Formats: sequence, structure tokens, C-alpha cells
Amino acid sequence: MAMKRKDIFKAICLYSWKDVLFSGVLLLTAVSGAGLVLFITAQQGVLGLRDDSLGYLLIAQSFTGQIQATSKAYVSYDSVTWSLTHFPPLFPWILTLWHNVSGQDFLSSGRWLYACLFGLDMVIVGMILRRCLHSYMLAFLGVVWIFFSTDMLELYSVALSEALFIFFIFIWLGYFLDFLNNSKITSFYISFFVIALACMTRLAGFTLLVTSLAGLLVFKKKRLILNC
Repeated sequence: MAMKRKDIFKAICLYSWKDVLFSGVLLLTAVSGAGLVLFITAQQGVLGLRDDSLGYLLIAQSFTGQIQATSKAYVSYDSVTWSLTHFPPLFPWILTLWHNVSGQDFLSSGRWLYACLFGLDMVIVGMILRRCLHSYMLAFLGVVWIFFSTDMLELYSVALSEALFIFFIFIWLGYFLDFLNNSKITSFYISFFVIALACMTRLAGFTLLVTSLAGLLVFKKKRLILNC
């Protein structure tokens, strides 16, 4: 009995140290990823611009009163008019909040916002993969894949809502998998709350609602639960 207890104690200690080591490596990789985003955007000192970037920025500026909306539905700048209803509001709101907190302009402060989101993405993905695959190495490889993904880095270096949307997808996935496997009602509510945030970021967020409903029907009804 004494030997069994000793072996159990050693196993618990070994598992705990592995978790601590993995968490440390994951955090270090996430910080490095955030630094990589800042390095990529350092040359111009601001986020890059795409076709829809100006629309998001104009809406964010209208929230701060820097420019005035021509009506309740439109905002104009330099003879260009953008529909306020064409862009979901959450991304401009967060840009405005981050701008007010940092005191910098939208594109400069946005660099730090996107760097934080990129680092958090790697932490969330690492935790999900570790829980589902039960492998520290595979979880770390998944995080490294994000770190070196040129497509991800491009999305996190321009002023578009995709980066925030991807962040919400990862959060939703973690909580939804937790609900499917552990039937935690709190995780269920949080996952659907995150879906609402995703829908307020991009209209494509409604696909998460469809995916959730399909997942409930398939996995819960047939009890085909992932071992996460």
C-alpha cells in the first residue's frame, strides 16, 4: 500500500511538472509571437491598410467624435461615404476603446492590440490541443504552426476585423468542446455568448451558431464525445 501511494505521488508530481514546463514554453512562445507581430509592423509603425480598413477606421473615429456622421447610417470622409450598417460594430468599438486607453492613434495602438490577440491565440490553441490530443509535443507543434503561418501573420498586421474574429473562434471552440465533453452548462452559455461577439465582429459569425447546433445534434444525441 505504501509503495502504491508513493508511486501515485510520483506520478502526480511528474504530471504537474510537465504541465508547468509546457505552460512556461507556451507563454514564452506566445510572447515571442506578439513580438513578431510588432516586428512585422515596426517598419511603418502602424497596421497595414486594406480596402475595408478605411471604413472601420472612419466608424471608429465617428465614435470618438473626430468626424461627424452625415446621417444615422452613413459616415463620410474626403468625398468617400461608408455605410455604418455595412460593418458590424464590435471591431470599431474595440479600436476606439484601445485608442482611448493607449492615447495613441488607431493604427499605432492597433499594433499592440493585434500583437496581444496573436499571443492569446497561441495560448488558447495550445491549451485546446493539449486537452484534446493529450500530447505536449503535438500541442506545441500546433502552436509553432500558428507562429510561422504567413497567412495568420498577414491578417494580424492589417487593420481588418479578421484577427478579432479568429480570436473569438478559438475561444468558442475551447468552451464548446468543454461543454460537449463535460456537460458544463457554464461553458455552454459562454460559448454562445462568444458566438454573439463573433457575430458583432463579422456577419460570418452566424456560421458558428450553425456549427454549434449541428454539434449538439451529432455529438450529444449520439454520444460521440471527443476525449477532450
